[in-house]
Amino acid sequence: MEVVFAFAILELAILALIGVFPAITRLNKQAWNQSVATQLAQEKMEEILAGDRYLDWSIGVVGDLTDDELKTQTLSEGQQDNPANLSECTRMWWGEQPPDPPTPQDLQVIHVRVLWQEGSLQKSVTLGSLFYY
Repeated sequence: MEVVFAFAILELAILALIGVFPAITRLNKQAWNQSVATQLAQEKMEEILAGDRYLDWSIGVVGDLTDDELKTQTLSEGQQDNPANLSECTRMWWGEQPPDPPTPQDLQVIHVRVLWQEGSLQKSVTLGSLFYY
């Protein structure tokens, strides 16, 4: 009789663990996508900063844009690409003058944003850096 109870408890524990695996897999995939997106943004930021040049394209808006605001802007040629590392991924970058107080003309805020689809949700990572050229 004790053996039957022990097996029943073991069976319940195993069933509980099996139920957790799909959630663990989903969370692992989300963490992986976030890491890949951050790496893609960092690579582009390093490329821009190593180029030691002013990004002459500006969307004319001070501050960080939401994804919807950014979609309505016209991106110039070479200001975005589509890395194959993530599902439906778009990487875009732009520069702008820093907001008040007035700053030197040779100081620029550089933004790099990576957007990707995760199921029905759109996710994004944005990096920003001050660049003195």
